[in-house]
Amino acid sequence: MIWDPDFLDYGYRKVWAILRFDRNLIVGQKRIQKIMQRHEWQCATPHHNAPRGHREGTVEKPVSNMRGGTDGTKFWTEEDGWCWLFPVIDHHDREIIGHRIFKEGTARATLDALEAAVINRFGVLERDIVPSVELKVDHGCQNTARSRGVSH
Repeated sequence: MIWDPDFLDYGYRKVWAILRFDRNLIVGQKRIQKIMQRHEWQCATPHHNAPRGHREGTVEKPVSNMRGGTDGTKFWTEEDGWCWLFPVIDHHDREIIGHRIFKEGTARATLDALEAAVINRFGVLERDIVPSVELKVDHGCQNTARSRGVSH
């Protein structure tokens, strides 16, 4: 199989899968990897180290309620299948100040978590109740989507 031209660029995982599922051979992935390394049949993968900017010190987090962050994460449950957790974290005291768990990772889920955080920290959800808070988010679809009925 190794000398077959169709398989020359296969890695050990794919070779293992073909042996295991197509040829019904019971063999471990690590054994395949060791054999391929011993005979130099594995390709060297290039390492692309992304240039990182020079950082001095840490991000200043002067007081609570000034800088926060949020991101969604997906997890599996036996009862409900895939679910999403959206925590909101205060960067100063590293406390989760609001969160929501949803079956779907939507923009509405992120907004509900942010609303819970505002109510938890400031007591009410009203316009101009939050004093210039900086919120760090990634560019995921939940954070960049426009949600109906919400003014931006």
